[in-house]
Amino acid sequence: MGFTNIFDIQGLKDGYNLENYIETGTGAGISLSHALKFSFKKNISFEIFEPIFEKAKDKFKNQNCEIVFGNSYEKLPDILRVIEGNTLFWLDAHFPGADFGYRGYGDELDIDKRLPLERELRVIVENYDNYKNSVFLIDDLRIYEDGPFESGNWSDRSRLGLDGVDFIHNLFDETHTVEKDYRFQGYIILKPKSNKKK
Repeated sequence: MGFTNIFDIQGLKDGYNLENYIETGTGAGISLSHALKFSFKKNISFEIFEPIFEKAKDKFKNQNCEIVFGNSYEKLPDILRVIEGNTLFWLDAHFPGADFGYRGYGDELDIDKRLPLERELRVIVENYDNYKNSVFLIDDLRIYEDGPFESGNWSDRSRLGLDGVDFIHNLFDETHTVEKDYRFQGYIILKPKSNKKK
């Protein structure tokens, strides 16, 4: 579990003309709360686990954001088809309810619900014309590979995680730089190759 507050959000927003913030995996709302400080036009968060969604809905009522209940890769297309401008994506949906003690990490048997990242990214590429000009911050790299993470490797990766991030390279190598950050549990940062302000 990581948070957006370790990144220079204002610098990314200004440097890549980012107008919207979209996250998957609302959790305790820490990253959404941080994003709300930067005056994005739209702030949208997706949460699949109902008890967490209900808490977030109450926490963020009357704020400039929308909390969407449901499966991120099923709900994203409706938002992406109408949203305008470039977006900062924070993708942190995995193991529904597990980080907050509601369920175990292996309880969700559907791999796409347990680890929806690949499906989310494919949906974004297929439904959002501005994905090429948008920035992606992806949490928990250690779910996908071992490395020199500050928090160490995840001992359950071979059992509950996946093996590698080739799908990210296949989808984004032509349009984005792909950076790995080993702070905490690791991040992948995707920055457009052609959109940065001079």
